[in-house]
Formats: sequence, C-alpha cells, structure tokens
Amino acid sequence: MEALSRKKIRENLDVTLQHQLSNIYIFEQLDSTNAWLLKHKQCNTLCLAESQLAGRGRQGRRWASPATGNIYLSYCYCFDTLPKTFSLSTLTVGIAVCEALKEIGLQGHGLKWPN
Repeated sequence: MEALSRKKIRENLDVTLQHQLSNIYIFEQLDSTNAWLLKHKQCNTLCLAESQLAGRGRQGRRWASPATGNIYLSYCYCFDTLPKTFSLSTLTVGIAVCEALKEIGLQGHGLKWPN
C-alpha cells in the first residue's frame, strides 16, 4: 500500500475544502494524532499517522494502533460556538471518511469506534 501523501490528499479534496484546510501533517509513527493537535493548537489542521504509540479511546482507555492497514486521523476545527449536535461530529466525520474511501475504490474497510 502506498504511504499517505499530502499532495494526493489535497488533489482529491473538494475545492472549498482545499481552501479551508490550513495544514496537513503526516507521520509514519506518532504518540497520538489527537495529542499532537492539542499541543500545536492550529485550527483547520489535519494530522495523520500510520501508527500510534499512545493512542487513547473513550474515558482514557488504551487505543490499539498497529502499524499496518489503518489510518489514524485527527482534525482540529475551531468553532465560534459549539453546535448542539457536537457529540455526533466524530461519528459523522468517520462515516464521511469511509464513504470517501469507497468512492475512490477502496473496499473492505470499516470504522472502529473508540472503545
């Protein structure tokens, strides 16, 4: 499988999203994509890793992040006001990513909800 490519991600984004997305950071290995974004605090930033060493699930549970066959992704968006449906946003984004991967021909993939 081809490694994650910032250029290919940008090329395949809708024009509106290309302009909204400030930065894309890609790591072969990272402690946690979420922790990295929390540390750097950059709005409209996407952080991806091919493996994580210290991923976390719900309620601080350990998140298994093996190095093959998965993409670990976190996105930092800064809201002016928090939407009432905010708690559904991570699931909605996960489904959208799965659907986008299907549209470009990926098969057999799924979405794992954090433990």
